[in-house]
Amino acid sequence: MTPSIGVLISGRGSNLRAIIAAIEAGTVRARIAVVIANKTDAAGLDAAKAAGLPTVTMLARDFPSRDAFDQAVAGTLVQHGVSLVRSEEHTSEL
Repeated sequence: MTPSIGVLISGRGSNLRAIIAAIEAGTVRARIAVVIANKTDAAGLDAAKAAGLPTVTMLARDFPSRDAFDQAVAGTLVQHGVSLVRSEEHTSEL
């Protein structure tokens, strides 16, 4: 089964582009289920749209707290079928 991943971006989307290329090359076996940006003008959104990926923009200032923002991001990942989040600091199941 191919895992569904979410990619969080805030700028050019260089990591997103690398992930897309690795998936296309067969180096990474995954499917990008959603790309979430925390800036409306993140250039990486164009790369996601060009690749036909669903995008969501979520601004922290639109939420009453950082925790509320983080919960909303997690909820969006779940809605798109992402079940595992990996960061430099921790891994958690959604």
